[in-house]
Amino acid sequence: MRTSIEKYPEFIRQFSRITLPNPEVEASLLDGEQGQVVFFDMPEGAEVPMHQHDDSWAVVISGELKVTVGGQTFNAQQGDSWFTPGNTPHGGVAMKRTRLMEVFSEKRY
Repeated sequence: MRTSIEKYPEFIRQFSRITLPNPEVEASLLDGEQGQVVFFDMPEGAEVPMHQHDDSWAVVISGELKVTVGGQTFNAQQGDSWFTPGNTPHGGVAMKRTRLMEVFSEKRY
């Protein structure tokens, strides 16, 4: 059963906060030896400009994103996930308020 999440649980919101280029997007960081997990909270219309980094995997917790990865664009909704190979240009825009978890194979933040 899928449920909508209104906000991340308090313990996730207590993780380290990240300052991003888009001040509308909030992010909480879970840091590990080999990589990082970031919990993003994006208001409707928030954009993530095209960028690239090492491998990552993302899953939509709630909401909807229009995502472009390596020149292919798709809509990702709650429960959808995708892998972005390292050095592949990607970005997106929140079609509605979106919560996204992204796992990075590197220490980005």
